[in-house]
Amino acid sequence: MQHYRLPTRLLDWTESFLCALFFAQRHREQGDAAAVWVLDSAGLNEVSIGVSGLVALDETVGETTLDVRRWHPRWVPPSEDLLTIAVSPIFTNPRMTAQRAAFTLAGDSFLPLEEQFDQRLIREERLVKIALPSQSFDEVEDYLRVAGVRAFTYFPDLEGLALDHERHIAAMLRETPKFFPALQKKKL
Repeated sequence: MQHYRLPTRLLDWTESFLCALFFAQRHREQGDAAAVWVLDSAGLNEVSIGVSGLVALDETVGETTLDVRRWHPRWVPPSEDLLTIAVSPIFTNPRMTAQRAAFTLAGDSFLPLEEQFDQRLIREERLVKIALPSQSFDEVEDYLRVAGVRAFTYFPDLEGLALDHERHIAAMLRETPKFFPALQKKKL
């Protein structure tokens, strides 16, 4: 829902480093730095709620399950602040499947995840930032290309096809001056 500018407690993650790298590169421009964050989701839940593993977003609540309804806005707010947890979705669509989606369900602190829990996730390396310096742009592009990753890989629908076509045309326009030196002086 965040993609459509609606507020939500959900922050999407992927279980695939290649997918994370694709999204880090997706809107990146030549010369921009980027980063990929790696989260030990079981470690987050261990620190947050004392349970190792992802929490299933399920409507059934029993003695061995976590009542995730407390994070839902239609329920009466709990007396104590909610903590951020890692959850596994019950609903999947082709995009979520292709992207190997998982989520964090934000708590009430409004702090970035790396600052929550007195930075324990960072100290214990349960949350790690992998910096992609500006000079890595071409290497990341080459890696994604060699791996066969493109927009349609993670957006298996018409939007993905349109994104692939748009990227292909942009690449052709960038390459044209190499083959037609006279066009280098003209702005394409």
